[in-house]
Amino acid sequence: MLAKLLVSLISGSSRHAKASPWAPLARASAAGQSFSTATGPVHSASAMSPPAADGKQEGGPASHARRDLLLEIQGAAQKKWDAEKVFQADAPAPGQEDCQGKYFGNFPYPYMNGVLHLGHAFSLSKLEFATAYHRLCGKRVLFPQGFHCTGMPIKACADKLDAELTKYGVPPKFLDAEEIAAAEVAAAAAAGEATAEEVKDPTKFAGKKSKAAAKTGPATTQWDILAQSDIPTTEIPCVSADHWLRYFPPLAKEHLAMIGCGIDWRRSFITTDRNPFYDSFVRWQFWTLYRLGKVVKDKRPSTAH
Repeated sequence: MLAKLLVSLISGSSRHAKASPWAPLARASAAGQSFSTATGPVHSASAMSPPAADGKQEGGPASHARRDLLLEIQGAAQKKWDAEKVFQADAPAPGQEDCQGKYFGNFPYPYMNGVLHLGHAFSLSKLEFATAYHRLCGKRVLFPQGFHCTGMPIKACADKLDAELTKYGVPPKFLDAEEIAAAEVAAAAAAGEATAEEVKDPTKFAGKKSKAAAKTGPATTQWDILAQSDIPTTEIPCVSADHWLRYFPPLAKEHLAMIGCGIDWRRSFITTDRNPFYDSFVRWQFWTLYRLGKVVKDKRPSTAH
């Protein structure tokens, strides 16, 4: 069943029903045969002997042949998709009847103050499966993708990183946990909020963690958050908010392409006034609602988030 699905995905949808050069590769893999690629001969996963309990092949070291085979097929299929532009969806030409049916899917723009995470991949997989299914059914499928850059979080993160580098240097040398605890006790004592015992023994000071602090995880500084996202430390010191707009969207695009999302990248965009086309569309929406009396300037009570 899995082999048939692999052959159908590599061969393409019914709109690209002609023979695919990668279909024999998939069939050979499913049949347990050997075949050759641009990088040399490859033995299919089913033709290899099963690994032992310790992950090693009988009589040899640990083997990554199965993983390498899947990566080889994945790379070949993605190159074929790019070459044939299978994910680009265009409207029918004037006078041309569109009898294929159509399907449109969209994913809420991820916010670009960092890299994408597993939650994005999990949610996007649902849309990816849906668009792939309708594309295999022969429909005209449009899957665009935007990136959200509007608002203060990006500016706030860039300012926080700038403050850290100004105070602790580049790369920053932050205080350790004991030094932070001692500083907190000293500040609390100065404000008259600490007991004599707490001032005497900083290691026993128990402070309540806010909800926001609890959600940050083990990384509490902006530098550590970016470093734990596998961003090279040589690139982290770029603290300009404009730099983040140029850095994270292309990185997100690269990651989405790696997991095989069938996105029409001609229709990719970012928000904010750095994109005058999208910005003018948002302005038009608000002015239209304003003229209809749906948007008014008024006061509202302040509420805690």
